[in-house]
This record gives sequence, C-alpha cells and structure tokens, in this order.
Amino acid sequence: MSNTVRLALLFLGPGSTIQYSQEVTAVLHNVIGQVKVALRVSRVHIMDIPCGDMAWMSRFLETREDVDYTGMDIVPDLIENHRKKFKHKTNWRFLALDALEEPLPNGTDIIICRMMLQHLFLSDIQRLLSKFSQSGAKYLLATTFSRLQKNSELATGRSTSGRFRQVNLEIPPVSLAPTLCLARDGPPGNSEGQCHFPGLWRLPLKQVVPCSRPQNFGIAKFGTGNISVSACVRWSF
Repeated sequence: MSNTVRLALLFLGPGSTIQYSQEVTAVLHNVIGQVKVALRVSRVHIMDIPCGDMAWMSRFLETREDVDYTGMDIVPDLIENHRKKFKHKTNWRFLALDALEEPLPNGTDIIICRMMLQHLFLSDIQRLLSKFSQSGAKYLLATTFSRLQKNSELATGRSTSGRFRQVNLEIPPVSLAPTLCLARDGPPGNSEGQCHFPGLWRLPLKQVVPCSRPQNFGIAKFGTGNISVSACVRWSF
C-alpha cells in the first residue's frame, strides 16, 4: 500500500468501519428493494461518492447479485488499489474523479453520498447537490444530521481536526424538501444525540424556498420514545 493510500485512510474516520456501518447496510438492502419496485427493474446501478476503503461496501456487494457498482474517489492510488484487488468483479468499476470539478457518469439509479458532505464548505455542498440533480440519476442516499437546528460554515485552520462539522440538509442554506425515508446510521449502542441519518431523496432535488425559520418538531424514535428534528417542512413517518 502506498503512502498516499495510507494517508487517505487516516481521514476515513470510524464511519467506514464494518461495525459502524451495520445499520446503513440494512438501510441499503431495503432501499435497493424499494427502488427496483419503483423503477420496475431487476438490477440497479449504484454510484458511491466517495467509495473510501471499501471495507463495508465490498461485503455488502458480495451479498447482492442485482447491483452494478461504480465507486468514485479523489485519491488515485486508492482507486488503483481497488482496481487490482477487485479486478475479478466484472460489475464493479472504480473511477479516480473529483466529483466537484469533473463530470459525473450517467446511467445511475442511486447515488450514495455517505459521510462526505459534512467535510465540505456550504457552497461546495450546494454545488455537488446540483451536480447530482443534473446527473440523470434517480435517487440520492446521503448523510444528514436531522437534529441540527442551524448549519454553520466549515472551520479552517491547522487546528481543525478532519475538517468536520454536522450538516442538516433540510434547513438553510441547503433547504431540501423532506426525505422519502430516514434511518439511523451509527455503531450499536450509540446515543441518538450523536447519531446521523441516511436520507433518501428523489432526483432532481427540490428545495423549500423561502425557508427563513425552520421548524423544530418531534418524531417517533427508531425504537421507543421521540427525537427532535429540524426541517423547513414539518413531516412525519
């Protein structure tokens, strides 16, 4: 493994581990089944941005015979490593591509953007979401921090660890319309206050405009009790 790949893996974070991804794996199984029904197809094409180290995704894909997969990442050495490691997988392909600056492939049914947007500036988040909408893909499964009541800009500076802060995609300045579904995504036993959520949106995305004052409201927790979320439009399960 090259030094570039090692460096990239340092910034993947705990969310890329198999333990942390148990819930999103279950979500993805369900989403694929629902999308196949909605699109009336027997196979789906997934575009994964960024694909990262493929620790959990490769295990997930091994359980599916109805998925064509494209993994994208900005780190060329990481992509080259995947091409060699998974060269026997004829329906998996890997692209070294800057999703913000380069054209996205077409022909995708589901774009997965897990644990990426919280590392981008707000303007870049909006640019990337616009590209997703223009890509011709049908659905977007993306990480959102639904409990967050106000988005903030990404901090800069050497002391900023991992260039990270929470981002709620349903409040300004992103202000997306309500998700088709929302689920937990986190390690077993994680408190709901620290949990982020994979949300599913139909593409092209729609925004709620104007949205000067997001609404805070309770929804049934994934289990027992309630949690409070914030969005431009009040919704319920």
